[in-house]
Amino acid sequence: MASTHCRSAAFTVALCAITAFVWAVASLSPESAAADWNGAIAASNPLNWYRLDELTGTTAFDYGSDGLDGTYGSGDSAPARGTAGPVGTGVTFDGDMDTIYLSGGTLTGDWTSEFIVRKNVAADRSSVLIRGVPFTFPSTALKLEQHEAPEQIGYTQFGQVDYVFTPPVYSPLDEFFHLVFVKDDSAVRAYVNGTLAGTRFDPISLYRYQIGDESGESPFASLDDVVIYDRALSPTEIAEHFAAIPEPSTLAIVCVVLGLGCLRRLSRRS
Repeated sequence: MASTHCRSAAFTVALCAITAFVWAVASLSPESAAADWNGAIAASNPLNWYRLDELTGTTAFDYGSDGLDGTYGSGDSAPARGTAGPVGTGVTFDGDMDTIYLSGGTLTGDWTSEFIVRKNVAADRSSVLIRGVPFTFPSTALKLEQHEAPEQIGYTQFGQVDYVFTPPVYSPLDEFFHLVFVKDDSAVRAYVNGTLAGTRFDPISLYRYQIGDESGESPFASLDDVVIYDRALSPTEIAEHFAAIPEPSTLAIVCVVLGLGCLRRLSRRS
């Protein structure tokens, strides 16, 4: 009987140790992953790069060449900070007036806008990722969900047209994904998780007034990083950026499998 109790205790201790190890590895994986992502983004020479990892203060620092620091909204316009993401921490928008003010100039030539984003709620209405000054024309917006096109990613030339892509590009729910809009002289293209997903032959300028929307159409979403370029990224670069984002649970799954193997051996001995 004593031997059985000892083995049971040993089994419990082993289980606790393995669980602790899994959590430790899982907690470290975003840091090691951030190095790969940061290196890939830096190599592409971004114009603006918002890591959105500030937990205090009002400034959203720009790590790109432009040095266009943003300002977090306050009160009802303040996104929640400290959201865990694939490559660090980010912010969460509540679908109302949450915003980060950039007050940057308009990109009229080729451009790219890159997001690590998670849609938390299906809004079934316009959900703005980045836009120009509300209620001014001309102005544009990139959208996680387009007006009157539920769940479809799109973009808008205010006062003119709400565009969606061909084929339709849908935003997944409750998972971080890599979303890239690329504009050249002939089209805007949407890439999802490193792959071309849709095209629209209606190019627009990129207005950089705010991330989110102070007028009430911010997304029900979390953003880990937002990166902007004053050129069109190549499909190869986009694929490399996506490859630098890890599956957050990969290391933890490996550890669980190894841990279960150890527990199985212990159970056979008992």
